[in-house]
Amino acid sequence: MTSMAPNGRRLVPASALIGLCMAVCLTFAGVRSLVTEAQSTEERVADLRAQFDGGGDVTISIFRWSADAERDQLIAGMDPAARAEAAAQQAEADGGGGGGRGGRGGGDDPPEDPLVVALDALPTLGYVWTESVSGYAIKYAALDTAPGGGDRIVLVTRRRLAPRTPADDEFTLIEIRMGDGATGVGKAAPIEDAAADRPPITLDGYDALPALLDAVRRE
Repeated sequence: MTSMAPNGRRLVPASALIGLCMAVCLTFAGVRSLVTEAQSTEERVADLRAQFDGGGDVTISIFRWSADAERDQLIAGMDPAARAEAAAQQAEADGGGGGGRGGRGGGDDPPEDPLVVALDALPTLGYVWTESVSGYAIKYAALDTAPGGGDRIVLVTRRRLAPRTPADDEFTLIEIRMGDGATGVGKAAPIEDAAADRPPITLDGYDALPALLDAVRRE
């Protein structure tokens, strides 16, 4: 029943107002969901499905491929000499012989691993989703032609793809070769095993490595 205000105007029941608000909110949420889904689909350059060798589903979503400048930035961070120098300075500081952590009295902190610096500075280009709760951020993604034909996709994740890669490795380098068939195979190794002395970045000794991902297919 509609009640009357002191001024004689009809008052809209509270239940009607609540219903109207809910309808507006649901409509807005539906539109927002459709827009988000459309943007997400448009921005992806590749959606892959695979299985871990031995079981377990994997989904890989790539928003875009790395630019040449981003590739060069990663290659510079992978330089063995620069990483060894940074590691030596860190070890010296940790041992009390230098740096601002207790050795030289107020000096600068030792440099971080150049590879960590490079990867942290790169944008996230996608995710690898496994059965774990959180995804693995893709910091490098490249597409080129595999030896013998077909596509080769190379990815670098900021965290190791546990428990499938060595426990002491912070990064995972994954190389997927699609070949000319409907499915492909992905292999992985520590990023130190990358052939990065010149573009493109690839997995050194790919043929001799065991498979990490089987039945890789595009969606």
